[in-house]
Amino acid sequence: MRFLLINHHPDCLYYQHQALQHLGHEVVVADEALNRLLTPDKSSSTQGDCFDVAGRLFPISRWNFSPKFVSTLENDDIIVTIHGDVAGQQSLGTHKVIMDIRNHHWLHRIKYGNNTTLVTNHLTFGKDQGVKYIPNYVEPKPLRENPKYVVTINSSPASLTNSATHEFGDMMISVGNHPGSVVDDEKLLNDTCMFVYESVGGIHYYAVNKALNMGIPVYMDRNTYEDGGFTDLPEDLFIFSEQYTPRDAYNKVITMDPLDVQKGYRQSLNLENTSKSLGALLENIL
Repeated sequence: MRFLLINHHPDCLYYQHQALQHLGHEVVVADEALNRLLTPDKSSSTQGDCFDVAGRLFPISRWNFSPKFVSTLENDDIIVTIHGDVAGQQSLGTHKVIMDIRNHHWLHRIKYGNNTTLVTNHLTFGKDQGVKYIPNYVEPKPLRENPKYVVTINSSPASLTNSATHEFGDMMISVGNHPGSVVDDEKLLNDTCMFVYESVGGIHYYAVNKALNMGIPVYMDRNTYEDGGFTDLPEDLFIFSEQYTPRDAYNKVITMDPLDVQKGYRQSLNLENTSKSLGALLENIL
């Protein structure tokens, strides 16, 4: 028995791979040919020694792990994926599947088989429909080095972003993150003093996690905090727009110790907590 990860989104792949390996399981990753055979989703793939995320190449060596790529699906493989079109395939037959829901629409968009276990890193999303909570974490990184910009990475225009852009002018960096314009979020965050985010339907958006992991406070509204699945993190890591204008939020940020932000994140979301929750889940499905 082994765990086959069908997913080339590096941030998701990293936490799944590391937690399963930490629990002592054999973990392999579908290579490019097998990935394309099993899912029509071409938003993430591999090219040589790089992950291809929506057309932008990131060296696999950038993540501190060494995935073993395989080209075949074995009879006793347990499949782990973020792709609803994979988890919903009838052709998988008796294979057990763990479907990691990354967006709200995946809960209702696909008809999942009896062999599929649904998980998410949102504390309450889908709980009444049997979705299990598995905390995620991002790879530990150093504190940001040059905090001088207010930054947002959004898939669509949002009111909080617009108000911050109006307030900060040249201090504000607002970039899209969609096919054709994927940004290097870690490089951008290295120059960030405050990160601005509004929910666009995703769950535990990774750039928010990366910002906190690098000691950067996050400015958001309470709806995003709850709907976006961040309630497994302490509120004091966030500055809420219902209480602070963009300028007041910035004035608060510059008084905060980035090391406290980083520690607060890592005490809540880390390899040990993820492995513990995942291990308890596997006891019930293996």
